[in-house]
Amino acid sequence: MAGAHAEVLGLRCPPCYEDLRHRAGRVIGPLSRAGRSARLVFVAADARERIYWIDALKALVVVGIGLFHATLVFSPGSWVVNNAERSVVLGGFAAFTFQWGIALMFVLAGAATWFGLRSRGVRGFASARILRLGLPLLLGIAILSPLQNYVEYNRPLELGGLLRNYVTFWGSVPITWSPASAYGYVYHLWFLSHLLAISLVTLPIAAWLRSAAGRRL
Repeated sequence: MAGAHAEVLGLRCPPCYEDLRHRAGRVIGPLSRAGRSARLVFVAADARERIYWIDALKALVVVGIGLFHATLVFSPGSWVVNNAERSVVLGGFAAFTFQWGIALMFVLAGAATWFGLRSRGVRGFASARILRLGLPLLLGIAILSPLQNYVEYNRPLELGGLLRNYVTFWGSVPITWSPASAYGYVYHLWFLSHLLAISLVTLPIAAWLRSAAGRRL
């Protein structure tokens, strides 16, 4: 059939036609497989299967954020703890990861919201978020915030002074709901507080987007 079409067009070279078809297949084949892969992602989302590359990306980002905070000790500028010798290379790494690390974590948190609503519903998702973010936030503030406060403002470090700081810390820090002032006792746990607040505030929108009306957008 292919040879007949070639003869009608006056192209009496079936090998050329076969070569052209072969080359087109090399281009269309990967695109077709990519399309099938993309469809599988959405099918998996509706079939309540885990999407493992998102889990792997979460792990990668968590490791990257840990390395980012570690490099701040050796980067130019001021941080909670600074080494006497600084590294421009590590400072460049910190500047690069700062641009996308936290933003990507919020994007992944949004994906977790989408899939969480799929399996738990609105009430179940809200309860899970309060338990998995609110409880670690409160425990972290109680245990880690006095520790960071002592390390940041005291030299030399002494165990007795650290224990006394756990007693005096809360009497010296004003408790407020202002995001700017809350850093005085939330410190680097701000991510949990922001994520919890954003998750609960945007929950009605996310639930609507998963509804039949929202899917028609």
